[in-house]
Amino acid sequence: EQVAELMQRPGMSMICRGSHDEELRWCSADGPLTPDELDRLQKGADSMGIPRETFAEVHQIVVDEQALRARRYELIVAPVLPKNVETNSS
Repeated sequence: EQVAELMQRPGMSMICRGSHDEELRWCSADGPLTPDELDRLQKGADSMGIPRETFAEVHQIVVDEQALRARRYELIVAPVLPKNVETNSS
């Protein structure tokens, strides 16, 4: 079934915004979203009936959360790491 058809099922409209938030967070787990990723996610949100303003706002929340996690890391974790430990090593 197409996403638009799924959204017509009972209860689906109640979960679309939450799933949209999860999709944005999952796709940005490896770094900032690329324009191609944003375009695909926007198309998915459009098919779920999520307004573009809502998409943009949820995307900004995800970006802000990532910045706060990085800030927390730099403030709390990084200062106590041994100086010879490289944080970006695989």
